[in-house]
Amino acid sequence: MIIRPKARIYWLAFDSLKGTPYQDKGVRQAISYAINRKGIAEYALNGVATPAIGFFLPTMPWANKSIKGYSYDPQKAGNLLEEAGWKLNSQGIREKDGKIFSATLYTYPQSPALKPMAEAIQSELKAVGIQVDVRVMDFSAIDEAERPDDMRLSSYSMTTLPDPSYFLQKTFGSRGAYNTWGYSNPEVDSLLKEGLSTFNKEKRQKIYDRVQEIVTDEVPVIPVEYYSTTVVMRDYVKGFVFNPALIYMLNSGMYIQGRK
Repeated sequence: MIIRPKARIYWLAFDSLKGTPYQDKGVRQAISYAINRKGIAEYALNGVATPAIGFFLPTMPWANKSIKGYSYDPQKAGNLLEEAGWKLNSQGIREKDGKIFSATLYTYPQSPALKPMAEAIQSELKAVGIQVDVRVMDFSAIDEAERPDDMRLSSYSMTTLPDPSYFLQKTFGSRGAYNTWGYSNPEVDSLLKEGLSTFNKEKRQKIYDRVQEIVTDEVPVIPVEYYSTTVVMRDYVKGFVFNPALIYMLNSGMYIQGRK
């Protein structure tokens, strides 16, 4: 049996970055620091996940290897919330201008890992003063139920196509299909456009490295875990090569040796 990370990511997304607490970058960073990714991977997901550093697996050729991600630091999370004006009230809940910091965290049952992850995040955000309710419902029903102040925990593929531009454009471009939260950064849009018309490999890498630096700092969506897959095989199966981009992982070099 082997466990390997796949080219899928679990992320925490905000319904809207406009007119909500999440329009403040410091609040988004605070939430990211409040999440114990290592603890979630080990205990909520029984080791079948890897803490996410950025939006691509570090083993991918176009991943920015200099990105360190967000450590688990609830004290720093609390400080950032304080700086953003969210103070703890007598009940230990963050409050600003008479408004309680509360949200519903939606997820769906189609991926069994999502519910325990959501419950762990609920507990971790409570520890820094954010009140969160978890609701699990069919994926198609979440859009109707979700309010601007809410969050969603989902799973997405990083490699629908073997090029970084597709995923980055859909996720962080101002008009990207995944970007339902309304993130917009002119420098990111310009870099993504430049990347599409640049054919030199090294220049493209620098462009997409810069995009990853910006979105890691601004965290319009929060990477939580890299999805992992458990592969079980007999010891007489040889030549298996794990491909993180594929669901069906049989490869042409596999063979049977010594089976009686």
